[in-house]
Amino acid sequence: VGLTPQNVRTISWLPSTCAYRLVAEGHDLYWWHRLVSGNAETVHEAGISMRGRVKASETDLAEPEDYFDYMLDDEP
Repeated sequence: VGLTPQNVRTISWLPSTCAYRLVAEGHDLYWWHRLVSGNAETVHEAGISMRGRVKASETDLAEPEDYFDYMLDDEP
């Protein structure tokens, strides 16, 4: 999926913390974002990343549609 300033406002599955969405909507990035903190680890330290939460890999699934079984209904 190619993200543009126009379509990030309409892609419903982008999380509310998505930097592209925040910028497109005129909001500031969160303190833990790498571009603000200068440190790629702050997103993990803040507990915002998906590190350790991914339950499926494309190599583990027979069909791409199987991803839906592992998707979250709500943001963490």
